Amino acid sequence: GFFLMFNGSLTTLDGADVSSATASSFILPEIEDQGTTQIHVVNPNGEPAKITFQLYGAEGKQKGTAAERNIGARAAVAEFVTELFPAVSSSASDHIRVNSDRPVVGFEKLGKIGQYCQGMNGQDAAGGGTALYAPQYVIGSLWRTTLSVVNLEATDGTVTLRFIKDDGRQIGATKVEQIKAKGKIYITDERYF
Repeated sequence: GFFLMFNGSLTTLDGADVSSATASSFILPEIEDQGTTQIHVVNPNGEPAKITFQLYGAEGKQKGTAAERNIGARAAVAEFVTELFPAVSSSASDHIRVNSDRPVVGFEKLGKIGQYCQGMNGQDAAGGGTALYAPQYVIGSLWRTTLSVVNLEATDGTVTLRFIKDDGRQIGATKVEQIKAKGKIYITDERYF
């Protein structure tokens, strides 16, 4: 199944799939730079869970102190990034790493009130891959697309990016980017390709 979140006039709308998949370690890869980011963690277990949130910058360095929360059995927590990390200024090039002593479900809700919203499930830190896919990429004055790649490894790496049309042909040049250990590549330039 899936769910949608929207405002009363249906001018902002997004959602995510509903899954029973849980993880003890996951990534929340996006931080909204023009609005708010709210983190949701659900504990479906019959026992309490201890959760640790760490904010990392693009260079792979932890920013500020880790935030810890205890979530009761079959309970949830929902907090804004500014509440989890009040002493740190976060940016869109940051990401959050979440660890739990029990498997939990993570979700992030991002947006700017009255303009846009988006939702994303936590990305299992043990489920990393070498091939990544983006379902959509739009450009233009009314649209904004960003690309994020998070390095789950403790070593630096290299990422190759290609923009492929629906018919399978490549548009523009192949891009090769370096990524720091535990770092993030964050691309906002719509002329990137």
